[in-house]
Amino acid sequence: MSIFVHVLYRHAQASIDGRDSTPQSREVIKEYHFYVSDDRELDTLFVQHCFGVIYDSLRHRGVLFTEHWIWSDGCARQFKLAHYFYWLSRIHKETRVPHTWSFFEIGHGKGEHDRAGACVKRALRR
Repeated sequence: MSIFVHVLYRHAQASIDGRDSTPQSREVIKEYHFYVSDDRELDTLFVQHCFGVIYDSLRHRGVLFTEHWIWSDGCARQFKLAHYFYWLSRIHKETRVPHTWSFFEIGHGKGEHDRAGACVKRALRR
């Protein structure tokens, strides 16, 4: 199986979270999003689909966002293809949301998304 883990940090919005983030009192909400596929090829189309689901979910819930920062490993098959950069430029134009994408060296970007994904994979295998 393949799993795509998206850890989303956003400022709280009163209409959604019951509290608001202000410059004087920052309220940060953390959400985990897991996308599981039985297709072992976690390719760029799967990643694009996952981001589409994320954006649709945010819009549906009324979450406002003005920028999107992404950190990922440098896997060429998933994130560094010409098709993917074309899609990223298109989504930037459609949403009017600037995207900043930072790449870790392959195998060196271990973070909480890796730990969360391992827990989900272990639970699914059981």
